[in-house]
Amino acid sequence: MTILSSEIAHQRVEYMEKNIQTGSFQRRAFVPLRALHDRRVSTMPAQRGDDARREQLLEVAIDALADCGLAGSTLAQIAGRADVSPGLIAHYFGDKDGLLEAAFRRLTRRVQAAVRLKLLDTRTPRERVLAIVDAHLAAEEFNPRTANAWLAFWGGVRQAPRLRRVQAAYQRRMLSNLRHALQQLMPAAEVRQLAAMIAAMIDGVWLRAALSDWKEADSAAAQRLLADFIDGRLQGRTSKL
Repeated sequence: MTILSSEIAHQRVEYMEKNIQTGSFQRRAFVPLRALHDRRVSTMPAQRGDDARREQLLEVAIDALADCGLAGSTLAQIAGRADVSPGLIAHYFGDKDGLLEAAFRRLTRRVQAAVRLKLLDTRTPRERVLAIVDAHLAAEEFNPRTANAWLAFWGGVRQAPRLRRVQAAYQRRMLSNLRHALQQLMPAAEVRQLAAMIAAMIDGVWLRAALSDWKEADSAAAQRLLADFIDGRLQGRTSKL
């Protein structure tokens, strides 16, 4: 905790207030620095509590999606699972669409964070390409809870503009990462096509595995399949790998 000295605490700070009607700033009363400090510190526990509650609601929403799908996950049901009122969810997210959008972003950002982490350990362009693939096909993404939530989101993307925007941003990021790594391995004219093919294979292999109830492939098998495909496409370019 920050402790203000007696001398500093009693200093008085002048602040300005904007007049909404005129747009001009007006001088207001001097305020003790101690009061400003205490006001800021007093809001910190509440902010942490709000963040924790938001995180809890997002996890519960993902649980509901995994169990009941998009249509079956009502605001009342999610509130019941979290033992809160629907009004509290509306307070944090606005409505069901806002909650689902935030939950979808949570899943996509977790993958993006995994990509960044894996890229830290790479040394060659090929390793960077495979790191991106491995992050998107990590064991966590084959977990039934996470996988069912992804399926629920994908099923609703066409009908929900807000989910569609999240999905589009997620795909753009994946393609951008792949192109950046591939451009060091081949002519620019070939980069976009191969990046699109790898992205399609990531989604396709994962989706086939999910629809087969994970009998067709697990995380390791999916990663090996993509690695074999990529190595085949990069054959003859070993000097740059």
